[in-house]
Amino acid sequence: MPQKNIWCYTGYTFDTDVMDKMCKNWEETPELLSYLDVIVDRKI
Repeated sequence: MPQKNIWCYTGYTFDTDVMDKMCKNWEETPELLSYLDVIVDRKI
């Protein structure tokens, strides 16, 4: 459905948790991120 946007609430800090830790530990993470239109991370 091209008219829909995919949003994801992570519950993690994007820079430190998702990009630094998750992308390094799980090879699937970058591919999963490529499907998302909007990423909402937790508030610090």
